[in-house]
Amino acid sequence: MRFREYRAEDKPALEAMYRAQGFAYEFPDIDDSRLWITRMVLVDGEDKPLQAVLGRLTSEAFFIFDPKVASPVTQMRRFVSLQEAACESGRRAGVDSVHCWLPPEVKETFGPQLERLGWLEYEWATFARSL
Repeated sequence: MRFREYRAEDKPALEAMYRAQGFAYEFPDIDDSRLWITRMVLVDGEDKPLQAVLGRLTSEAFFIFDPKVASPVTQMRRFVSLQEAACESGRRAGVDSVHCWLPPEVKETFGPQLERLGWLEYEWATFARSL
């Protein structure tokens, strides 16, 4: 097996493979090198792409606060301000998405608030691997 970095000429083959998988999810912008930490392509003997693994740069958000210090309304106002400032920092750093994994004990209360602010709850299962 031979691996190499992604090349722009690989895009049509990768898009075709992606469409064949049948996902109702937009094909990622793989040409923006700022967003990717890896774009590894497995190729055959004629350098034709067979598979690829793409690792996009993203951000995980943690919200830390003392629930006893302020009312829920004040906490949410503060969160909105922090969220906007943090998103701008992320954009400047080249990140195009941020993820927040909610513990089960706050999902029912905080999740709907995040949705009202434009966050989306993914249907896809989340898996993680420590490096």
